[in-house]
Amino acid sequence: MKGIKADEKLDQAFDDLSKKDIQTLLFVYSGHHDDESGFQLGPNVNYHLDKISLRLNKWNEEKPQFGKVIAFLDCCNPKKLNLNSSLKLIQFNATSPTTPADSETKEGSPFLNYVIQAFTARANGKVCKIKDCKCHERIPGNFITLHDLWDYLNEHIQLQKETSLKEPYMNAANIELRDTLIAYNYDFEVKFKFKIKWLETAERNKYVRPMEFNEFERLKLILAKDILRHVYSINLEDCSELSKFAEIISLEINTGPRTTHVQEIDKIRLLLLYWNSKRQLRCLARLLPNVNVDKPVGRCFKNVPDILAVHQDILQECNINEHQLTLPNLLQYKQRLDKKIKTTRQYDEYMFVVDMIINQAATQLQDTRLEISFFDLTKDFTLVHMNLVKTTDVQ
Repeated sequence: MKGIKADEKLDQAFDDLSKKDIQTLLFVYSGHHDDESGFQLGPNVNYHLDKISLRLNKWNEEKPQFGKVIAFLDCCNPKKLNLNSSLKLIQFNATSPTTPADSETKEGSPFLNYVIQAFTARANGKVCKIKDCKCHERIPGNFITLHDLWDYLNEHIQLQKETSLKEPYMNAANIELRDTLIAYNYDFEVKFKFKIKWLETAERNKYVRPMEFNEFERLKLILAKDILRHVYSINLEDCSELSKFAEIISLEINTGPRTTHVQEIDKIRLLLLYWNSKRQLRCLARLLPNVNVDKPVGRCFKNVPDILAVHQDILQECNINEHQLTLPNLLQYKQRLDKKIKTTRQYDEYMFVVDMIINQAATQLQDTRLEISFFDLTKDFTLVHMNLVKTTDVQ
């Protein structure tokens, strides 16, 4: 689909979906909209609401079993979909057809946030983003109905604590009482279970709720905090050191009997795929031989206060700088390090890491350099962070 404009992708999606045996379509749009141009899908790329109505009507005419549309339009001045009388419609809008909508770049759309919260409240422990809010009581049964969702959204407006949430607007057409059932109200808590095996420590489980993160990087920060607290007795809030530690974490699944038979998870999409497939999600320090560009490795060393000074001395002795640790220079670096630490065992673990990368990651080092960074943590620990950078990136 590379090189295809967003409106063409949407046309293709309608074509593909209309070939399937679908009875109900859930349509969600969040973005810019105006009456003249329609939905903004990209720079100078728009898709008019009338065109969506035409596509849905044609689909219904060709396949009458497709008979219901549930739509959430999170945009300014949203109009009602103009559908055939044979199509049932339930449409929630973030605001009225004559009112602009507000957006928050950090927290996302308040309208969609509360829609998602309504559908996942029980699964996330009935917790609302507004402290002490009892909005989950608005949806007490086993199903979420049109009226339940309407009351749920308006509950937060009445609290007057969500100033960016406008009064929502609802359209419905051609529906009967049974059509007002929108979704199941699942009554079990949803959690991601991670089996943490951090180096030589005992294996244990960590559970994370979906509501605790909306980006993959945030999930890794949650796990990083947990590992630092349990393994090293270090409590870190969000900071650069925590971010660097999170980067050396690998979330993965086993794909075979060997330690090399793994698939690393680096996107929420993959996380959901493997979680839905009931695969065991593992959390561990990325193996040293697996270091690569944007896949750093690292270790925490205790009582090595001079490790940065030792590193800088060796670079000076080798007559190289920190941007020149290519494979040949790393071999020279290792020899100097070996001589420097012979009189003390204080840096043996660091020597092991350097040696392991040279011997086990030689292929990755062919057209890259090793970037080594040092971060002082509490409890006399130092994080050594190692990443590969393409040599072509260096001017």
